[in-house]
Amino acid sequence: MRKYIASLTLLAVASSSAMATDYYWRYVSGWWGNWSNNFQTEGGSFGNPGADDNIIFNGYDYYGVAGTSQASLVVGEKTVNDMIFEKAYVDDADNAGSTKGLWISVNGSEAASNVDHPTTLFNIKGSLYFKNSVNSGSVQIGATASKTHSLMNIEIGTVGGDSNTGNIYLSGAGNYNATLNLGASNSAYGGLNSLLVHNNVYFDTGQLNMNAERTDTVSSIDNPDVDIKGVFYYNTSGSWGLAMRSNSTDAYVRLGGLQTVSGGNKVSNSAASASVGNTYLVFNNAADTSYSYWGWMREYNNNRNLNLIMAGAGEQTVYETSTGDGLSQFMRGEVFVKNGTFQMGTAGGEVSKVSIEGGRFSAYGASSNIGELKIANLDWKSGSLLVNFDDYGENCDLLIVSGSFNKLGDAGQKYLVELDLSLALVGESYKIVSWADGTTDFVATDFISNEREGIGATFEIVNNELWATITQVPEPATFAGILGAMALGIVVYRRRK
Repeated sequence: MRKYIASLTLLAVASSSAMATDYYWRYVSGWWGNWSNNFQTEGGSFGNPGADDNIIFNGYDYYGVAGTSQASLVVGEKTVNDMIFEKAYVDDADNAGSTKGLWISVNGSEAASNVDHPTTLFNIKGSLYFKNSVNSGSVQIGATASKTHSLMNIEIGTVGGDSNTGNIYLSGAGNYNATLNLGASNSAYGGLNSLLVHNNVYFDTGQLNMNAERTDTVSSIDNPDVDIKGVFYYNTSGSWGLAMRSNSTDAYVRLGGLQTVSGGNKVSNSAASASVGNTYLVFNNAADTSYSYWGWMREYNNNRNLNLIMAGAGEQTVYETSTGDGLSQFMRGEVFVKNGTFQMGTAGGEVSKVSIEGGRFSAYGASSNIGELKIANLDWKSGSLLVNFDDYGENCDLLIVSGSFNKLGDAGQKYLVELDLSLALVGESYKIVSWADGTTDFVATDFISNEREGIGATFEIVNNELWATITQVPEPATFAGILGAMALGIVVYRRRK
């Protein structure tokens, strides 16, 4: 699928609707942000693009001339089919190039009347295409000057749309590093109120920033600022910045999975100052799906945390690569496992906290079935700990807790350790968790294991380490026979007395 997408030509992309007319933005003296005066068909007619029409921005030819400022477009309520950026760059007369780009902002009268309850909707009912072949240029969609937040809601696709709509495509060739900002890229301008993507994001390379802060509701897992219904695919490598915000509330970015084909990718919380809120990246992976991310994951400027939440019923793996300083890029963020299966590994750094509140959690190894994960503090309320073994059954996953290992479930609750009993060796003991001296309220009888073909495990705590010993579990009939023999022995003993 991704190879097919990458091979699409822009002309083919623009033909997603058989009835669509292509409208090109172009500079008209005296007009910068008027839909009727700044859009022209290939036949030369000016007009206002309708809901079934494509709008196209093509660098020097259509949105700038040498010496002019960057193009601008004002949006009220508006629906278009495809939105296509062929070139987020303006060539000067001497072909030396300039970094001018495009700003799309909210209509001033709507901005004044909808400060408290943003309603302006910009609906791209087809897909958004951002293509470039040069190392500069930017597009800002949803920038509101002198506002702490934007009033624009962007919806890409529609409810019930097919897989060919509701997508974001970022592609390029050569030395490509242009930037697409969905919401303003600095604190002087507002982010979006909300961003809804009905399908997937296909990211080849460059920089993508998603900056939204809801003011119409309280942001949460169920009411995210950014909602990507499908999967975020890194086709090669690129940088994804989240929540460059100017207020103190938390931001939630929800997606249906995060997938890479190689390392070198970046996900960061682009908080501009220490006064802004934390960012929560919510994995809402569907049941029976599995995705894997390799790359950096960090807080930009170390101002506020980037936290991860596993909320979907599927599986997500996150492995963080090193920056060369011996530390993982996952600095202070926390991990919350609520559902599904979440596997995590780092190249040596420590995760500040993991909270198992449901679902399954395990360490992940870069080059084998097993991994060691360093955690400052581990909380366990419900759900299970998943433990993988190497192919020979000699070693298993290990959680190394430098701080406390906390029991947060109900009184008398048992905690399930799911062992891969197809590889574990009967009679062998395996260390699965270690922690700092005296920093747990768990006891060995709190833990139970799964069973497979008559094999299970018993647990013991030795020197601040949790060990599992693989044992044969008597079959019910065998166990009943043992009890019967014991009862018979008691009867015989009493008669003899």
